[in-house]
Amino acid sequence: MTTHPTRFHLRLLPVTRAGWSSLVLAGLSILSLSVFVRLVDAGHVGYDPLLLATMAGFLGLAFAGAIAGVVDLVRGRERALVVILPILYGLLWAGFLAGEFTNPH
Repeated sequence: MTTHPTRFHLRLLPVTRAGWSSLVLAGLSILSLSVFVRLVDAGHVGYDPLLLATMAGFLGLAFAGAIAGVVDLVRGRERALVVILPILYGLLWAGFLAGEFTNPH
């Protein structure tokens, strides 16, 4: 009996539901960020509940997309290159959030 080495097939687009949900969550996060920017341009300032809700939604969606991507990659079910983008996107915003907590302005 001969055994063949397992081939690692790298894909561009995800094939699993968690991979696609990671991309969708990151896209919705970008949409929420653009709504936030439009609200600020419209004159909303300070602790406006609408601003807080859009920012919380933005960060929550970014982190959820990153977590979904990490979980799917760790399980070994997803081998798509684009799943790395939501992970990096979530880590970027986690870094900004950590900076705001450690050095507020």
